[in-house]
Amino acid sequence: MITVDLSAGYSISFHKSRAQALHNATDEQLSEIDAEFPGWSVFFPKLDDGFTVEGLLAGRQGSPYWEREWAAQHRDEEAPLHHVTAA
Repeated sequence: MITVDLSAGYSISFHKSRAQALHNATDEQLSEIDAEFPGWSVFFPKLDDGFTVEGLLAGRQGSPYWEREWAAQHRDEEAPLHHVTAA
């Protein structure tokens, strides 16, 4: 799981398979992370790729084509659209 803790006091978590930049990444490739000031992007140097916090908050985790393909592949899953847990 990738978890982004925001200074506003909440976190966003998602499985790496959901993000185009990370879906094939190994744990080793994800072991180094740079948050570019002022925290607008998350970059994985070993992948030479990453994502923006703005895109993450907007639900964009890849190109429009990636998003359409991901949605089509997961459309028929019986998982709930939202799952909330409290720690």
